[in-house]
Amino acid sequence: MLLIRLLEKYGFLLVILFCIGAIQPALYSKISMMETNLESRVSVKSGSNALKQIFWIFLFFFYVYRVAFTRLYKELPADLLKNLGVLLIICFLALISVFWSDFPSHTLKRAFFQIIFSVTVVLSFYFSYRHGSLRNIVLVTLVCTYVLILVSIMLGGGFTPNYSLAGFAKGKNVMGINIAVILVLFHFLRQRYQFKLDYFNVHLGVLFFLIILTQSKTSILLVITYFCLIRLNYTLVRSLIGFFFLSLSFVFVLLPFISSSYGEYITISDFISEDFLTGRGMIWDTLYYDLYFFDKYNLGYGYGAYFGTPVTPYFFDDPYSFLQFINSPHNGFLDLLLQFGVIFTSLILLLLMLLFKNIKCLYITSALFLPLVHNITEASFFKDNTMIWLVFIVAIAASSLTQKRYGFGKN
Repeated sequence: MLLIRLLEKYGFLLVILFCIGAIQPALYSKISMMETNLESRVSVKSGSNALKQIFWIFLFFFYVYRVAFTRLYKELPADLLKNLGVLLIICFLALISVFWSDFPSHTLKRAFFQIIFSVTVVLSFYFSYRHGSLRNIVLVTLVCTYVLILVSIMLGGGFTPNYSLAGFAKGKNVMGINIAVILVLFHFLRQRYQFKLDYFNVHLGVLFFLIILTQSKTSILLVITYFCLIRLNYTLVRSLIGFFFLSLSFVFVLLPFISSSYGEYITISDFISEDFLTGRGMIWDTLYYDLYFFDKYNLGYGYGAYFGTPVTPYFFDDPYSFLQFINSPHNGFLDLLLQFGVIFTSLILLLLMLLFKNIKCLYITSALFLPLVHNITEASFFKDNTMIWLVFIVAIAASSLTQKRYGFGKN
């Protein structure tokens, strides 16, 4: 019973530590090649790591058992169940794509794993919230982060050759975004649930200093923008993020569809140079051409069936181009388009908008700026085991759980 209670209270802590890489820390010396891609190296390994599979499957069945066989499902808030249901609908769309996937086994495995990931994150957060252990989880995570960074530095693997802090992550950009997510996640959870934590502002300062040491410009920008947004009016922030989301959806997903209806295939790559954002212009242009050339724009290649498969995509299999080293679209909207096509991608984006529509908290709404902006240059929508997708799911779950029920203070 003690082990069960500890898992209920601190399972969410294990989830966070696993996603930031604290359970499998990269304490070795970093080389510059590891920084060419951000989350892509994580996604390529999706489902291939034995420890990862055992970890998530165990937690998944543990929480499902606790909910289903102890009648705790009667206590789950209706809003939480609705939001989890929307996430599972997105997972179901991924499962459907197995029918046109060139790698159905990959699609099936990754779709099921996304179900496991989504359910586990939501339920682990709910149980930790229910037991009032969020404060302890925040504190332990901070201590683990500091200790592992210090250990990595002492072992000589904490910095890259360019003197950027990589810590216990595989690269400085991964370290930067992980710390940025921790900072924003813990800040909005504390504001939402009003738990007390000594020297919390000092911790925020230390985390931001660590982000600066990573020299990750995107992470620094995201954190600064978050703290600017939370000082604005809620309605204004909601409108800004909604407009930004719709604009990005139009530019990366709908523009080619609308233009092709008029006999012309226009994409964002027609308006930018090939070296835009360190070569992303060329990568995007190649991917849009791939969708057009192989007539995959409507339904895509299937979930997880483009990059990270046994076969290198046709236009990336060039030994004389840097494209041979690319294993990510470096854009979340384009990544969805590659896997689901315009039809299912539009539906997924509508479902994400539905989840966003139900959020009524300024801090949580502002936090969603992180995954939105991050997906302009990296692909982290609907990616298991990444902190960006984790913070999105936690934000959705936290928006469903008020403070009143378990005595956390004012709503």
